[in-house]
Amino acid sequence: MDSDEDFRQAWPFQESSDFRLTRKGLVLHYDVYSIAPYVMGQPTLTLPWKDLEGVIREEYRPDGGQ
Repeated sequence: MDSDEDFRQAWPFQESSDFRLTRKGLVLHYDVYSIAPYVMGQPTLTLPWKDLEGVIREEYRPDGGQ
């Protein structure tokens, strides 16, 4: 779909140093206008724990890596 490619070109992905660890995973926070238009609100991306195996130490996981 062309609109997806247009969106990616207009709003390229950026790294974020603003994050928090939750029971669901690692949540990345972005400023408005950083990776999406204002109308979409403040963007957040959640990376689930199952996708972070070997990336974040087990002692920092809410389940202790269980």
